Amino acid sequence: GTIALADGTMNFLTLTGNGTISLPTITPDQYAHNIMLVVEGGAYLLDLGTVKHLYNPLAVDTTQTYNVMYLYNKIDGDWYYSLTQ
Repeated sequence: GTIALADGTMNFLTLTGNGTISLPTITPDQYAHNIMLVVEGGAYLLDLGTVKHLYNPLAVDTTQTYNVMYLYNKIDGDWYYSLTQ
């Protein structure tokens, strides 16, 4: 299903099926925005909600617990993600 995340939050997710992240729309006059997400590893797939990513050469094993950090880029008006494990 779809998992909606709010700006400025820390989230923990255990998937019970494939999922899609829904990222919030940001008001143009606000400045700093980030979202943290910890995903318990497993066999299910998670669509991160954006294809834009920060440079990250790490190959993440999604069967193990991993972290997603979202940062909002005010210049282009889009969310970027970075993965760590």
